[in-house]
Amino acid sequence: MSPRPSVAVPYILLGINGMEASSPLPLLHTPSPTRKHRPRKPRLGLPITLHKQGVLATVLACADTGADVNIMSDEVAKTLGYSDYNALPEKKEFALANGKLVEAIGMIESVCSFGVETESLLTMTCAFYVLLKAATPIIMGLSFLEQTKTMTEHRERLVRVPTPALQALSVCSIDKPRWFLSCELNHRETLATPDSGSEIDLISPSFAAERGLTVYPGEEAIQMADGSIAITAGFVRVDLAVASINASSRKSHQKSFITVDLLLLDSLSHDLIVSEDSLEELQVFTKHSSALIPAPQESGPLGINRIRHLGAIDRIVSWVKKMIRGSSSRDGDDGMYINPWMTAHSSTS
Repeated sequence: MSPRPSVAVPYILLGINGMEASSPLPLLHTPSPTRKHRPRKPRLGLPITLHKQGVLATVLACADTGADVNIMSDEVAKTLGYSDYNALPEKKEFALANGKLVEAIGMIESVCSFGVETESLLTMTCAFYVLLKAATPIIMGLSFLEQTKTMTEHRERLVRVPTPALQALSVCSIDKPRWFLSCELNHRETLATPDSGSEIDLISPSFAAERGLTVYPGEEAIQMADGSIAITAGFVRVDLAVASINASSRKSHQKSFITVDLLLLDSLSHDLIVSEDSLEELQVFTKHSSALIPAPQESGPLGINRIRHLGAIDRIVSWVKKMIRGSSSRDGDDGMYINPWMTAHSSTS
């Protein structure tokens, strides 16, 4: 089948029809291991088609088990033709992973369907809170993913998207999770926040200290859900294990193990965030879903902790310098940076 004609646009549109620094823990002056950087794997994306007045726009969304609500950036909403947002009856705030609060500027409703649907076309009306600025154009939250069983029974709706070498990694999670992951950290039981939207594993400095973990030096730049930058303060290397839980006896069996580096982020609203890659390696959604347990619900702002991992500070500085030097020779007279993920396809219905 020949590909449809496409034109590059600065949004993650797949198809159209018709800096806060963290305070590091004291670091042990012992020979430090080199942090394990996982190979750049294609990221999981969820193509969502939005229906607006006869026009269909397919957008690559983040399937985020760490966010309870759906989020859309103001830029993408306007690109899709939403100029007037529904007023919110009361102030709606979201807590980022580092405790910062951001406020929604409105809400929109749209009829949606899956961009990749192997069976009959399923349409539903989805509500999206709109943020003035967001690191991710669209986030589909846990309520949507649970109702549609996308992460468990219908993973064929998810697609793998190649990540450019300098593309920021990302973390989507909520500081008030609806689910915890029952797991073992260095053979001791703990509860973690499972976040399929997160591309990096994080731990709070206080929890690392409580568990007596050795902290190794290394700073990484990460991008929060609102586009702001935070700096991590070292990392710890741990063994994570997850096991299926027998509902009648509460005994666990069939453990899956990984060794992973957790980055420390000051003011992290969770003890531990388990990333997309780790959840997949541990087979949480496919083999050990019984290890997911309901979290107690408390009052307060909702959270959307989408974090983009920008990489080691020295690599970021080097990359920024190269971008500045090469800005005059970049393709396009307007100097616009075109994200290779963001292409729009035109077709006729």
